[in-house]
Amino acid sequence: ISRMNADSSPGFDPFSTPFIKHAEREYTNDRGKRQTENVLLPFLTDLFRLLLSAGVLPQAWKKTKITPLYKRDALSDPKNYRMLAINGCVYRLYANVVRDLLTEWALTEGQIPDTQFGFCPTRNTNQPLFVLRHALSTAKLTKKKLFTVFLDLQAAYDNVQRKRMWEHLQRMNTPGYLLQAIMAMYQGGVYVLVDGDKKSGEVAPNKGLKQGCPLSPLLYTLYTNDMDRFLDSGRGAVTATETTKVPHCDYADDTMVLANSAENLQFQLNRFHEYARHKELTLNTNKTKVMVFFSADSTQLPTFEYNGTALEVVTEFKYLGVLLRRDGKMNAATSQMARNFMGGIARVQKAGA
Repeated sequence: ISRMNADSSPGFDPFSTPFIKHAEREYTNDRGKRQTENVLLPFLTDLFRLLLSAGVLPQAWKKTKITPLYKRDALSDPKNYRMLAINGCVYRLYANVVRDLLTEWALTEGQIPDTQFGFCPTRNTNQPLFVLRHALSTAKLTKKKLFTVFLDLQAAYDNVQRKRMWEHLQRMNTPGYLLQAIMAMYQGGVYVLVDGDKKSGEVAPNKGLKQGCPLSPLLYTLYTNDMDRFLDSGRGAVTATETTKVPHCDYADDTMVLANSAENLQFQLNRFHEYARHKELTLNTNKTKVMVFFSADSTQLPTFEYNGTALEVVTEFKYLGVLLRRDGKMNAATSQMARNFMGGIARVQKAGA
């Protein structure tokens, strides 16, 4: 409850976030000190325990409000709007509880790969940037090129096949009560488009992760935690030592593949194509970019292809908010990465082990 954002927009439920967050009373404890407690906490705790044990979810919580937010250009073009998904605040609170339980289990069981840095405790955007910086330093020291490709999956969250995801979670031996609770969150879910005082009819999606749900990034991480079965770690980029190689770094659905030769990068692209077919995901080849660090002339480089489509080779690319350049410079990242040195180097060593 303390982590709830009191300014978040309300969903269809009758409760507002401030109502739940600030439903407090003052009392005097055994030591004579004044304290506050949330009066709804005992009731919500009992309710959530009941839902988890029964593997059910109230139907009223399964309706998600979709609101269009104008971005730019012509008002009449639907492409110029971003859709904001808003779930009810009690649902969001419950989903956060499920997420925390699933995260604790996944970390304990080693189900979150060391190459995945997104939406996980103690991991952040600075650590994959540090891994890249380490690979760049090693390549420069050994006078080699660093070959990278930044993969862009087309609507990755929206295209997850739910049946395949349930099967994957079962193979991982996800605790039964958690799996049932998550499946209940998806059964019978509907979206309603709301624009001012106008509402659409209910739309029931049959694929994709729930929009606006706190649990979705973690579910995507677990759904794709088997990428290393396809990408060859031996063909990854050298980092700390000759035997420490990192084939890829992920931040949620942003994947960067690294290699020290053109042949190895193309091999990994071919393998990723097999992986995407296995997961029924589609790569956006127009937004996927190749960058070869320390290359004097990009016109002298071989063509890199994904399923027969040539990928663009660029000299600059913005990765996780940092502008990367072909000469190996990373603008505005050095001071941030220095603060996360230990976390980054630990990930390098474990990912390349």
